[in-house]
Amino acid sequence: MLRENRCRSGIVVKSAIVWSLALGLVWLSGISPESGLKAADPPQATPSPPVTERQVLDAKSRGIKYLKEKIQSQQDPGYRFVAVLAMLKADVSPETTEIKDTIDIILASCKGGKYVPGPRHLYEASVALMCLANADREKYKPQIEMIAVYILSQQNE
Repeated sequence: MLRENRCRSGIVVKSAIVWSLALGLVWLSGISPESGLKAADPPQATPSPPVTERQVLDAKSRGIKYLKEKIQSQQDPGYRFVAVLAMLKADVSPETTEIKDTIDIILASCKGGKYVPGPRHLYEASVALMCLANADREKYKPQIEMIAVYILSQQNE
């Protein structure tokens, strides 16, 4: 099968010529499918030293500190919700100022027995629900149910 490639000058180049040359070079080199030629093994990575528990705890502390510093400047509730969820998953107390302030934002969205969504309604609703469930599932059960009802109402059948 011949493919034609046109250059800007209009000259037609037959790719069959290129293929013939490539196959000829392979034949001249003595490489054949039966020759058992295989690719070189990839270089082996040098093993990293094991991570210590101290290093893990230090990294966790740095991450929590970073989130606490950044959360106050976040006007977008979705970003705050994700940061709070991460802190709760890292065993930060729900009684910290950053988490309490964000939970207050979530609770303010639950008005009159109904969840009132933000600009990124489903994204924010789902993360807000997880924040409340991780902070105190029993205490925030009514709000969790309001948000769940909202999320379910938005699902396509």
